[in-house]
Amino acid sequence: RHVEAYRKASDPRGIRSFHEAAGLARWFERRREWAICGAMYERAVDLAPDADASDALLFDHARVRRRMGDWQAAVDAWTSLSRRTGITAVRAGIELAKVAEHRDRNHEAALARVLTMRNNLEVEDQIARMTGRRKQAIPLRFLEDLDKREARLRRKLSPGKGSTA
Repeated sequence: RHVEAYRKASDPRGIRSFHEAAGLARWFERRREWAICGAMYERAVDLAPDADASDALLFDHARVRRRMGDWQAAVDAWTSLSRRTGITAVRAGIELAKVAEHRDRNHEAALARVLTMRNNLEVEDQIARMTGRRKQAIPLRFLEDLDKREARLRRKLSPGKGSTA
């Protein structure tokens, strides 16, 4: 069975099933075979039956690209996902804020990202109320992450701490 997986991995374009591509991507991820894993995630995203499946795989793909050291591909995926709404946008925004804060050492940009996410959530809430649609629930852990991140960034940017742009 493993030999068959490797044979299919030699050309991911030959895989025609979303589930097979996603399963192989996860299998190669567990084996820490990042290059093959990344190619399989790309193929799975191409074959995704809907936006929700595609979004979930894009998060996985971005995580793998980050582990491979391909930060630009990861940032591109998170940027694309941040344009969605609800939980998808919040998760992607948090990842982008982490990049700005920890990798780029740009605390102003990280704080701006957090504040933009908060504003977008408020706008989504207002639209849901005005249209009578149900608002997508955001898990508490993500909202708490935003709170902690905002407080930490404000402390780092407070006078006397010095800012890093």
